[in-house]
Amino acid sequence: MKRSLIIAPLLVVILAAAILFLGGPSREFTTTSSDAYDLFRDGYAQTNSFQFASAESSLTRAVEIDPDFAMARALLAGVLKRTFRADEADEQIAIADSLVQSLSNDVERAKVQLTLCGMSDGNKARRDSLLAYLVAEEPDNLLVLSAQATNAFDNNPETSEAIFQKILAIEPNYAPAYNMLGYLSANTGRYAEAESYLRKYVFLAPDLANPHDSLGDVLSWVGEYDEAEHEYLTALKIDPQFHYSLINLGRLYLDQGRLTKGQGILEKVRPFVSDTPEEQRIDRILIRSFYTWEIHDRSQAGIASYIERNPEEFSTGFYKALLMAIRGDSAAGRIQMDAFMSSAREDGAKYENERITRQIESLAYQYDAMEATFRDDHAAAIIAWTRFMDMRKEDTPLHEQWWVHWRLGQSQLAMGDGAAALMSARAAIDPNPNRIHPLMLLALAALDQGERGLAHDATMKLEPLIARADKDLPVQTAFLELKAKLDILAVR
Repeated sequence: MKRSLIIAPLLVVILAAAILFLGGPSREFTTTSSDAYDLFRDGYAQTNSFQFASAESSLTRAVEIDPDFAMARALLAGVLKRTFRADEADEQIAIADSLVQSLSNDVERAKVQLTLCGMSDGNKARRDSLLAYLVAEEPDNLLVLSAQATNAFDNNPETSEAIFQKILAIEPNYAPAYNMLGYLSANTGRYAEAESYLRKYVFLAPDLANPHDSLGDVLSWVGEYDEAEHEYLTALKIDPQFHYSLINLGRLYLDQGRLTKGQGILEKVRPFVSDTPEEQRIDRILIRSFYTWEIHDRSQAGIASYIERNPEEFSTGFYKALLMAIRGDSAAGRIQMDAFMSSAREDGAKYENERITRQIESLAYQYDAMEATFRDDHAAAIIAWTRFMDMRKEDTPLHEQWWVHWRLGQSQLAMGDGAAALMSARAAIDPNPNRIHPLMLLALAALDQGERGLAHDATMKLEPLIARADKDLPVQTAFLELKAKLDILAVR
């Protein structure tokens, strides 16, 4: 579920501590019932494999058998949060929180409180304190290790990776660690390593949908579209209701210019995720795709609809400013953007997180770049895109940077700087050499620089990709014009 949109929104993700079990006769958490504990462990395993309906059923039965089972209620709350049922989750959080005080073991109490902490009060200092206590008490406990690794995933990936490796040293067949290591590797540009981890994940859990979905992600990021499609379809064969793979499959087709097929899949998912953040994600994917493929009327309509249906969502303020700029009212767009940035800065300050602060501040440059492009002020767009990239590069995986490199290159070429555009095009096709727009830029910039061989090679690479894209896309005409230029040069 990735985020490369027209707007790069601030995503506030609530992460509960993962719970890992080695098995064995002893119980890590207090319950009066063996049956309840077995159901609890089933619910954990189902949660870990994204089988949320089954997890909810197992955990609900566990707390029916033993209403005082604090950790089962905490895990059930996490499942309800993940399925966007906040009121029901809050009810379970309140019950679990009241039960915590009756637990006689300080370590168990801290584990339950840590699981609840991210879902209930979001108190970072409290969470860090609980985790530090547990690290001191049980440094090799898998729950503690997993909580450490998850906590470090975004802001300290090297630490997170080291801890997941430690988990595997304790339990080499713990499949989810391979999943997390796969994403950590991909996020730092080690795509072959990421694929290796995720193939191990598939090997260890071949009958789960999520391993195939994760492998499909990495394959799609490096342009292995057919293999990625196979993995997403395999995930859906295992679990036809696994909407993550449905959304990813739709996105995969959209990325290839197969808009009719991609949108059709996403619209089929919509009824199942209606009025949730997942529906907002679908809308943002479609807005970005229509904008990228220059289907401007549908992109604008999508933005307008998003604004109307999501008045309180974070990215709506940005979209309002963008829509004004698209429609030619730059002054009104600037006023709206200033108001959005003021509100976003105020919200972001609550998190006391440098990464979030950088993401928020970068949005001003993103807007400036796009607004300047609408006015054909490519010199201003180059400055703004460069500043945006400088601010976001540290936090953005390589496979998500292509769009900005491509947009920057377009403005550079429009300003007559073919050499710079050629560098931007090369950056845009790393790590995915099969994206149509960067390849078009590469060919045009190469022609501008007199590198006919490179332009010819890029065009030949484009031909089968263009053939798969929808026939009514503007890029089809642009490709024919590119071929015509090459043909003229060939006869001289």
